[in-house]
Amino acid sequence: EGIVPSTIYDSISNVSATLRNGVALIGGKAVFSDRGSKYPAPYIQLPYDFISYAGVATIEAWVRFESTNNPLSTLFSFGSFNKELVYPSNMFTDGIDGAVDLFIAIVLNAKLKYSKLYLNGELKSTTPLNVTYYGS
Repeated sequence: EGIVPSTIYDSISNVSATLRNGVALIGGKAVFSDRGSKYPAPYIQLPYDFISYAGVATIEAWVRFESTNNPLSTLFSFGSFNKELVYPSNMFTDGIDGAVDLFIAIVLNAKLKYSKLYLNGELKSTTPLNVTYYGS
């Protein structure tokens, strides 16, 4: 199945990101295709070192889980082998049955070496962030 990736750019920093495996930009929003059980799943690939240079970034998403049956599906993943920060979907959907809409924000701070996860505006977790900051 030949889904062609396309590149988008952040409106503030001009950092590029690549839409992969069926993610489309529609009306300024990333829309993830329903690929069912097909692998690989749709995702947005950011440059591997973007947070090391940016220092601080917030990633926000309105997410609709049609089902909470797969607790191991990954919503956000950041980093590389042995330094990865992973947010599996069950962090957001524990105790929820059926379809649900959620607002999720993740703050990545390379300067202070932490990440914070917010669910519907409420802080859910703070996690150490193992990255090198190259900024000033």
